[in-house]
Amino acid sequence: MIYGEFSSVSIDEDGTVYANFDNGISYSIYKIPLATFANANGLEAKTGTVYAASVESGSATLNEADTGSTGGIMSGELESSTVDTATEFSSLIVAQQAYSAASEIISTVSDMYDTLISAKR
Repeated sequence: MIYGEFSSVSIDEDGTVYANFDNGISYSIYKIPLATFANANGLEAKTGTVYAASVESGSATLNEADTGSTGGIMSGELESSTVDTATEFSSLIVAQQAYSAASEIISTVSDMYDTLISAKR
C-alpha cells in the first residue's frame, strides 16, 4: 500500500464529499443532506439571503441530494441567478424606448380618430 498526502476535497451531485490524496486514492467521507419544507414560501427571510424555518414553513425534512423533490449539488458553481447587470440595463433601456414609441403611436392614432370623427360631424 502506497501512502499519500491529502490534496483536495471534491463533491458529487449527490452530495458525497470525497477526500482526494496525491496517490490517486479518494475516500468518501461525508454525505451532505438537503432540507425540504412542506411550505417553502413560509420560510422566514433573514439578512444575507438566508432563510429560517417558521411555523408557516413547517419543520425541515432532510433528504439525499438528487432524490425526490430535492435538487442536485453543483460543487464549485456560481449561483445561476446571477446576471450581467450591464446587459440587463441595456435591455431595460431598449424596452423603455419601445414602450415610449408605442404609446406615442397610440396617442397619434387617437388624435387621428378624434379629427376624423369631428370632420364627419
